[in-house]
Amino acid sequence: VDIARGWEAVELAWRVRQHRRLKAADWFTPYTGGTAQALAAGTTHEASAALHAAIAAAPTVQALEALWAAHQGTWQPVHTEAARARKTPLTQAA
Repeated sequence: VDIARGWEAVELAWRVRQHRRLKAADWFTPYTGGTAQALAAGTTHEASAALHAAIAAAPTVQALEALWAAHQGTWQPVHTEAARARKTPLTQAA
């Protein structure tokens, strides 16, 4: 019996079990690339448009909250309204 090879199998099985324990929410992360790029370029109009797109594409309420936390400096009342509108179907679906 090859002990080293058996131990590798044990480690692989453990990683597989850890992976299977992931919840659906662990797979979602908010898209912030467009807003970060627009902010780096210094164009507030593009940043606002990218933030609107990210809000519209947010898959969960947690993703909306993460967008707000990441972009508090550029967050405007229009973004709050867009997030509120996006949050309604997300909470009704749950």
